[in-house]
This record gives sequence, C-alpha cells and structure tokens, in this order.
Amino acid sequence: MKFKFNKDSILNIKEMLSDMETEICGSISYFDGELFFLDDPTADSTSKFCQIKNENIRLESETMRFHTHVFKCYPSIQDIESTLKRGRILDVILTKWGVWLMSVPSRAPVILKQPEKLVAVYDKYSYPLYLSSKEKLISLKDINSFITKITWIVNNSIQIKFKNWEMLEADEFLL
Repeated sequence: MKFKFNKDSILNIKEMLSDMETEICGSISYFDGELFFLDDPTADSTSKFCQIKNENIRLESETMRFHTHVFKCYPSIQDIESTLKRGRILDVILTKWGVWLMSVPSRAPVILKQPEKLVAVYDKYSYPLYLSSKEKLISLKDINSFITKITWIVNNSIQIKFKNWEMLEADEFLL
C-alpha cells in the first residue's frame, strides 16, 4: 500500500525537526487523496516523549498517528510493539534522516508469542543504526537489514518502510 503525504504538511514538520528539543505527536487525517499531519495541542511534550491525552481523538490517533524522534533516527522497540499491539493502519515517525512508516496489514492487534525474540533482534539490528545516528550518517544497508529482520521475526505481521528526505521529495511524497 502506498501513501501520499501532503507536501506542505510534511515539509512543515521537517523544518521543525532541526530546532526541536521535544517530540511532537498527533493524528493523521486523510483528505482528497493525501495525508495531513494534525498536531495534538493536548499532547504532553514536556518531556522528550509525547503522549496523546485528548480522548476525543483517541480513535483516530489509535489507527493513524504520527510522532517525531528528536534524537533517535529510527523506530524504538516501543514504537514497533505499540503498532503491533494496536493493529494500527498507519504509524509514521519523522526523523532527521527521513520518514518511517509502519502498518499492520491485517488491521488487527498482533499478539507476539515470544516478544523476547523481537527485543533480541531489535537490539542486534538497531545497534548499527544507533552508531550511524551518533555519526549523523545514513546507512541504507543497515536500515534495510533492520527492516528485513524485524518483519521476519514477527512473521511479516508488520510492514516497515523508510525513505530519506531526498528520496521522499523526489518521489513526490509518496511512501
């Protein structure tokens, strides 16, 4: 499945990433064939993590949500587990490297029989990404290994995609 992001909406967040000290998060709205990012003014972004607090947008934010990573340039284990647990249609993480998209094709919550295996694979394959982010480098080879191993360990019950900012702009914001 491909998703088209609204150019102004995504570039606005990209611009904010360079000056951010705390994460922002919110829901994603679909209108006229494009996805728009909607900041949640009730989100708690006083720490380096944000949590959506407004119960009125709970349903939409549970199925299609976004957040930024200020320091980490890849999904956390909590991001992956949350997407699986909630059976999210779309979970987008915007980082200084680019955009990560995670979704559960079945749209049903996924219960892992051995979550420790996911954690072990995550730890092994996220470490090169951690090193790359410290050096401010992007290794597409390491990103592809990370995506391949994570999707494999959960029996393809999650889809993970990544595009750096240049690729995303060249593809007219289609991911």
